[in-house]
Amino acid sequence: MSEEALEKTSSVLPEAWYDLIARIVPGALAVFITFKKLPSSSNQLGGLVIGLVIFYVVGIFLDIFSEWTIARLRGPFGLPDTSGLSPDFWRERGRLSPSQWQVVSKMNAEADLFKAFSAYFGMQVVLSFGQFVCRKSQLSCRKALKPFLDPIDLSNLRIMPILLSIVLCLVCILAWRRFSKAAESRRQGYERRDEDMISAVTSNE
Repeated sequence: MSEEALEKTSSVLPEAWYDLIARIVPGALAVFITFKKLPSSSNQLGGLVIGLVIFYVVGIFLDIFSEWTIARLRGPFGLPDTSGLSPDFWRERGRLSPSQWQVVSKMNAEADLFKAFSAYFGMQVVLSFGQFVCRKSQLSCRKALKPFLDPIDLSNLRIMPILLSIVLCLVCILAWRRFSKAAESRRQGYERRDEDMISAVTSNE
């Protein structure tokens, strides 16, 4: 694809790919894992549109929730803030060429994908622990929470085993760390290459 064609599509594709990878995919995963049965629709197109909207909204929630929780590990991990919620992420767009921006934005989206997965499996850890406490406790947790839980069909909810949730959460955190570092290294590599090219042109002049 030529640079001109990339420039024409870059105003749409990076954001679209970011939303697909970092929000719709984790939102879909959360919905399919959490609910044992999903409502069906006779209108396939309408059901698809509604499903994508639901996945997107759930993905945004996971993105925000992961920024409140998992993203606090950026400091100990020495990671930059390259999430889609960071203004710095979008400022990079003006510093890179369209082709470079597409690569970097895709890699950042993949990092945010695993960050959202980490937050989801972290929530599963909390739910499974709460379920364990309720089973072992002499108190009737369900009776105490009855006014809040009655409107919800709990039989349709899937709570993962706590050990599996912990393992998946840790694996996703490590993957998020790896992809974040890879995206930052790629961005820095592009910037260094551009600076070297500018320096070479200036010295030749």
